[in-house]
Amino acid sequence: MPAVLFVSPKDDLRAVASRVLVKAGCKVTAAAHAGHALLACMEGEPFDVLVIEDQMPDGLSETIARRVRRYYPDVQVVRMCDATPAAAAGGMVVVRPFTADDLIAAIVSAKHYARRGASIR
Repeated sequence: MPAVLFVSPKDDLRAVASRVLVKAGCKVTAAAHAGHALLACMEGEPFDVLVIEDQMPDGLSETIARRVRRYYPDVQVVRMCDATPAAAAGGMVVVRPFTADDLIAAIVSAKHYARRGASIR
């Protein structure tokens, strides 16, 4: 399983998702906002998948994704979003409400695309 950078301002979601993903065999780093996400990148731990809220309170979700890609150009992005038609246009998406299995499946799919040399950005 991949190394995952999970970015959400929601404490409960970060905690539950981290437990679920660690149980599934992922190495997880959780971040509450852009600053924490970028600090994790600067520490040098490589990430395979970035899971991020599509609508961050500060409006920086795309900026975070772009900056994380500076450190890890091959990182695959999975966006957590509400069920809206516009959300499906941005690559891999997990739509709320989602289950632990949905989240794991999205990460596995993202990693699968990366192994094939494709990008789901």
